[in-house]
Amino acid sequence: VAQPKGGAADIDPQLHDYLREWRRVTAKEQGVPAFVVMHDTSLEALCRARPVSLSALLAVSGFGERKVEMYGEQILDAIERFKKGERAATRIAWKLSNPQRKRGGCSPKAARLKKSEPSEGARFLPSSARSPTW
Repeated sequence: VAQPKGGAADIDPQLHDYLREWRRVTAKEQGVPAFVVMHDTSLEALCRARPVSLSALLAVSGFGERKVEMYGEQILDAIERFKKGERAATRIAWKLSNPQRKRGGCSPKAARLKKSEPSEGARFLPSSARSPTW
């Protein structure tokens, strides 16, 4: 596993990956870039501090009252889940093992629909000129 950007030895790379995944999902749900939820420097500071309370989170660089109000409980919950053994790699492995989640993959139903659609050129031919049905 690669060291987080900055290469700080005091940052647990698994915690960094886990919180980075939380940030990515949160940003996607809100329709904003990930840095709006939390900058990389704040993410690293969070990994170093591992706060257990909202007041401790307020002491982390990059977390003011607004960020703590918006994300504080979620961040503390994520850190607690990490302590209990949840990891980002588990989620990533599930995505890779689920064929519908692979890039370019689709559900079996969508695959059947794709097969039944006429080719690009065939759409413009009369139905009698398309592939014969016997």
